[in-house]
Amino acid sequence: MPHHPYTIPYRPKADVRTWLSLLVASICGTACGDWLANDAGFGLLQGLGIFVTLLCLLAALVRGTTISRAALYWTAIVLTRGAATNLADLATHRSGVGYGGVLCILALVLLGVLAIGRGWSSRSGTGYWPAILLASTLGTASGDGIADGLGLGVWPGSACMTLVLGAVLSIGWASAKGYGTAYWLGIVAVRSDGTMLSDGLSHLPGIGHATCAVVAAVLLPATLLIAAPRRRDQCASRASLEGALRMSSSGPQ
Repeated sequence: MPHHPYTIPYRPKADVRTWLSLLVASICGTACGDWLANDAGFGLLQGLGIFVTLLCLLAALVRGTTISRAALYWTAIVLTRGAATNLADLATHRSGVGYGGVLCILALVLLGVLAIGRGWSSRSGTGYWPAILLASTLGTASGDGIADGLGLGVWPGSACMTLVLGAVLSIGWASAKGYGTAYWLGIVAVRSDGTMLSDGLSHLPGIGHATCAVVAAVLLPATLLIAAPRRRDQCASRASLEGALRMSSSGPQ
């Protein structure tokens, strides 16, 4: 299936490194959303509008830019995470429905999107990003609901959600490597975990939302490069083996 001209034609392999990077990106996006809405004084609606505008500009860049597709993808992940933070806060704090009602509505909408667009929420489909936004919003609302609504707190709540994420990826690892049920459950769980971690870190003495966002933004590319040396070593070993085989095959008959 050809990708849409305004869709980033890149999806990382859903391995351990990618899930760790998604967690760091979730912390960064959550802190950015909270900083924009609260510390910078834009409010939830204007903050959401800023994130949507930035996402539209990023989509426009896709057609003619020479920027790495991976860089565009992870920038979009952070921006959708920031938008989801403000969107979830709007839904849970101003709708009057409460955490339970918001979670049910978001879960039903996400299931509907994934059921209707099984093809267009896949690797090359344009619906991947709406599904990411919905799953991120659901994860944000669930994280706030666990920490605040249930009164569990951010650190115990994050520990519980980390166990849930590990269980989801362990039980359905084959599906998590594609774009099946385990993948989307993992997205919700990692967003929920990132919400609570961001809130906990941002409220440590002397940290704040801005510092948390900057540190996470610096850590994200470092996290993505964790496995790079190992991959280069594997390529070098493979090249050496192929060279040895060629030499042995071209030796004296």
